[in-house]
Amino acid sequence: MNKIFILLLSLSLYAATSNLELGLKYYEDNTLKDKVELVKQLKKEAINGSNDSAFLLATAYKNALLINSKEDNALKWYKICAKNNDADAMLIIGWIYYEGTDYQDKDEDKAIEWFEKAADNGVIEAIEMLHMIE
Repeated sequence: MNKIFILLLSLSLYAATSNLELGLKYYEDNTLKDKVELVKQLKKEAINGSNDSAFLLATAYKNALLINSKEDNALKWYKICAKNNDADAMLIIGWIYYEGTDYQDKDEDKAIEWFEKAADNGVIEAIEMLHMIE
């Protein structure tokens, strides 16, 4: 029984790495939007705790390699990364609120909140932004 569990765990870890590697390849080729099943798998992995998959999705949405919508956009996936204590994601969320996007209005208060979170995690750019805003 224990060997079966280890085998299944190994296969699932391999699949996660494989999907991420494929996602990165298609991201670099600018063809990720054409890989519907792969994107679904990356989303599933991100929801289940893969920060790398979430960051890839967020960046693909941010750079318009996937189509943003009100329900599914860069901000959503960067927030998943932030929940995993990803300081870079916190900084980017601050920028999204500071600059605004097609799917997110500018909100300086929220920008400051996210810049503070990133600054608390040692991100120099966030500290500089807070000095600039205040």
